[in-house]
Amino acid sequence: MPDVMGHAKSFFDGQIPDGALNLRRGLVLCRNGSTTPPPHGKFLFSHSKSRL
Repeated sequence: MPDVMGHAKSFFDGQIPDGALNLRRGLVLCRNGSTTPPPHGKFLFSHSKSRL
């Protein structure tokens, strides 16, 4: 069962390669500027080191 609790920024795991499945969260990780498109019909989270 995926771990679905936590703040949105905790869903990004920098140790997981682009396009790979995050087994803990049950999500495919797609980095900003990636050539790997997110799976069709899925939500998209973005991670950026810059702050507003």
